[in-house]
Amino acid sequence: MGKADRLKSQGYSWDSFLKEPATVETEVFIPKPLKEVAKFFFEPKNLEKLNSFFVSASVSSSAKTQKNSSFDVNVKLLKILPFTWSVTVVAEKFPHGFVDEGTFPLNPFVYWYHQHLLTEGNGGTIASDRMFFETKVSILNPIMKATFYNFLKQRNKIIPSLI
Repeated sequence: MGKADRLKSQGYSWDSFLKEPATVETEVFIPKPLKEVAKFFFEPKNLEKLNSFFVSASVSSSAKTQKNSSFDVNVKLLKILPFTWSVTVVAEKFPHGFVDEGTFPLNPFVYWYHQHLLTEGNGGTIASDRMFFETKVSILNPIMKATFYNFLKQRNKIIPSLI
């Protein structure tokens, strides 16, 4: 069953795809070579090194970031809202980036995609993130948008020191 069929079977209509998705975009310059930065980003367990007040996560698998690989992420939002969702890598091109998708049923989103792009430039690497999502309860979209934005901004502050 494809994603569209899964969504329809869960009661979602095509109208949900006509709405503007919640989008979060950030970028950070990391003064390290592309392949060195890519090795960090392509290791799912490194997500655990990026915990903050807004989002903390643990990865329950040793799966590698490659197309069609999946792993569960145990998340706590604001230290009090725990949930687990599965993530599947839907596109990957080392060392330039990958796209992961939140998969059903263990997540609070109608859809969730996170694009990680890595490009060489200015003597280092530019890491760009773009998230597209819609929550199952649309009033949560702005809350989740602010939470993800703050997580990525915090991550962008500490990530250069971790690589």
